[in-house]
Amino acid sequence: MPIHMVTMPKWGLSMEQGQVNGWLKSVGDKVSKGDEILDVETDKILSGVECAFDGILRRQIAQEKATSCRLAYCSR
Repeated sequence: MPIHMVTMPKWGLSMEQGQVNGWLKSVGDKVSKGDEILDVETDKILSGVECAFDGILRRQIAQEKATSCRLAYCSR
């Protein structure tokens, strides 16, 4: 069972960091490719982070308001 890490996206050359604004999925939820799993806020935008694969959200690493690069782990 492969484990996939969800990381902070880089939405442009000038983006230095993003902040977790809120989780849209909970640990144990089934996720599909393209599902938004959390909201990230930068100095310019607020946008959802999409899952890049199908699986189950196993662990939320970053809490709300965190600026961590590693956000969550998912597996099939």
